[in-house]
Amino acid sequence: MVIPGIMVSVLSGIALMLIFDAPSEVLAPVVSMMASLIVFMAITAFWKISFHTAVPAGAIAVATLAFGSLALLACPFIVVVGWSRVVLKNHTLTQVVAGAVAGAIVAAVVFSLLR
Repeated sequence: MVIPGIMVSVLSGIALMLIFDAPSEVLAPVVSMMASLIVFMAITAFWKISFHTAVPAGAIAVATLAFGSLALLACPFIVVVGWSRVVLKNHTLTQVVAGAVAGAIVAAVVFSLLR
């Protein structure tokens, strides 16, 4: 129930941005977040993928595209989050890595198409 609630919140934000004619640089990262949520909900219906590693990976991918390679210095945060998910036995290493890779790819592709 948490993820659908998050999706409603993100959709509300997107709607407000469209109503108030937000610049594409502001709208694109939020739409990429929504796209990631949709993709991850579909995957999670069959296999438990890590949303927790997808979020920082997607954010770093978008920041890298928007601001340059200096944003890649934040990549250790993905490792720390992934490590914690495995240690807490909430995910396997494969689920954590898949989350990070998929999160970065979906966010980067959608952001690139919309900005």
